[in-house]
Amino acid sequence: NIISSISKTCKDVMGVNGIRPFKQAIEWINAANTVFFFGVGASGIVVMDFMQKLIRLEKRCVYSIDSNFGVLNSRIATKEDIIIAISFSGKTKAVNLAVKGIAITRNFKSELEALADLKLLVPSTELNATRLAPIFSRYGQLFIVDILFLGLAKQKTDSIDEFMDQYDNLLSKLK
Repeated sequence: NIISSISKTCKDVMGVNGIRPFKQAIEWINAANTVFFFGVGASGIVVMDFMQKLIRLEKRCVYSIDSNFGVLNSRIATKEDIIIAISFSGKTKAVNLAVKGIAITRNFKSELEALADLKLLVPSTELNATRLAPIFSRYGQLFIVDILFLGLAKQKTDSIDEFMDQYDNLLSKLK
């Protein structure tokens, strides 16, 4: 049941968004000088996953797990940068204070959704009886991150495998 639900979540992410917002997000992230991230709690874990992937692509990223620093970081972002806010609820004040950019949030009207220039939506799964909704929302967020990463990596090389081999070679030189 869990595997089936994860698969459905990924299909629903594509159904809710289509391909156009992903292409736009990839273009904006690729053109940005620096990517500023905002997210706390479980969404902060998704931020760290995305940031690690972008750093592999040699993209400068800024994120602080301390939301106070996040608010301060929002003040130094320029027009050459992009802000990515991740909050499933869309109600997190420390995330919403800083947003003008891309939001990864649930498919439901929220403050974050209204503030963002571009939205990548996660289906709002209701599984309250089993309290599994946070698990599937996180899979939806991570699926979005992976699509963006693969799209950005594809712009660096025609072969994702070739890119990962180059990255592994770099790591082996550090050993």
